[in-house]
Amino acid sequence: MGTAEAGRTARSYRVGRRALGALVFWSAATVAVLVYIWALEVFTPSATVFATVALPAYTAWTFLVALRYRTTADRNGLRIRSLTGSRRFDWAEIDDIVVQEDTARGRRRGRHACALLSDGQSVSLPYVHEKSCDVDQEVVLLRGIRETSVSRGAPCAPRAPRTAGQGRRPA
Repeated sequence: MGTAEAGRTARSYRVGRRALGALVFWSAATVAVLVYIWALEVFTPSATVFATVALPAYTAWTFLVALRYRTTADRNGLRIRSLTGSRRFDWAEIDDIVVQEDTARGRRRGRHACALLSDGQSVSLPYVHEKSCDVDQEVVLLRGIRETSVSRGAPCAPRAPRTAGQGRRPA
C-alpha cells in the first residue's frame, strides 16, 4: 500500500506479505515433492524428467507473476504493470474509478476496482480488490488523487482522442 505520508498523492498496490509467504511455502513444498520423486524412483524416467522441469517452472512463473503485477497511482496518473508489459494512463484519460463485482459461473468471487477510460474501456487494477485491501476506501483515495491532480492542470490537460490501434502505450 502507499506510505502514510504520501497517502493522498501516491499509492502502490502489489502482492501482500501473506501471499508472498504462501509462495515461499509453495516453493519449499515443490522441493520436497521433487526430492520424494527422485528418492523413491517409483515413476517412469520420462515422468520424473517432466516433474523436474514442470514443477520448478510453474513455481518460478507464479513468483514472477505475483512480483510483477502492480498498480501505482500518483499525481500524473495510473500505471498498471502486468507480466508482459505496463500501461500508463493520464488522469485525463480516466473518467472514473469504480468497484465491480467478480463473478464466475454465477458465484460471487469478490470485488475489485476498475478504471473507466474516456474511450469506453474498463481496465482492472491489479491488487486493488477486497482480498488485499478495503476496496471502497481505496477507490475514494484514488478518486481524491485524481481530483487533486486534475485541479492542478498541466499533467492532466485533455489530449486528442486515440484511434483504435493506439490502445497500448509504453511506460
